[in-house]
Amino acid sequence: MFAISFIFFGVGTGVSGGSVGDFLRDLFGGGSTEAQSVADALEKVEDNPNDAQAVRSLAAAYQAAGQTRDAANSLEQYVELQPKDSDALRQLATLYQRLATQSDQQASALIGQGLGESLGTVAWSFPNSSGFLGALGENPIDEAVSSRFSARAGEASDQANRWLEKAVTTYDQLVEADPADTTALIQLGQAAANAGKDEEAIQAFERYLELDPTGPYAEPAKQQIADLKEQDTTVQTG
Repeated sequence: MFAISFIFFGVGTGVSGGSVGDFLRDLFGGGSTEAQSVADALEKVEDNPNDAQAVRSLAAAYQAAGQTRDAANSLEQYVELQPKDSDALRQLATLYQRLATQSDQQASALIGQGLGESLGTVAWSFPNSSGFLGALGENPIDEAVSSRFSARAGEASDQANRWLEKAVTTYDQLVEADPADTTALIQLGQAAANAGKDEEAIQAFERYLELDPTGPYAEPAKQQIADLKEQDTTVQTG
């Protein structure tokens, strides 16, 4: 119910864990033996919050430590200091997509966990009861358990959508910073489609085709435009 239907063109910002992890390591220079510890990088930022390079180094340290949300927060701070840095904007959007994936996976796990803990599946099985209480009708405890997990899954799904919204906004900034970056247009299109912003996705794909009609992503872009338009037509007539 809560799963996000991610679109992936293979541009380097897909949402499967491995590809994103590799991409982020490349972007941040991860795996370097010279990477700073979070404590050292944080101390430098605290000493000079407006030092853009120090802030970016902190983001890299957080990413190396697997603290994705903190890395995104630091990159947000860096982008405020350097709003035209295309690499940083791409990194930030990628982090948002990873966070969206994590929240989406959490939502799915909560739904599965709620089903697994459903007391109805054991028919009110108190010790030595042989499950006879199940014959009495709906189990109020079961309903409470299901409701609790559904609420938490809904919150996780909402958070995933908020991360996707942030990714779209950041790709918008990236396109604005470099209008000729056709890859950024594809990334904007797929992020917008993932966030349910079909019109914005179509516009991004169409703009890509105007700039690079025979490019490597031309055919997938055409297919996505057709699919999104068909989807919108189905919704309107459904």
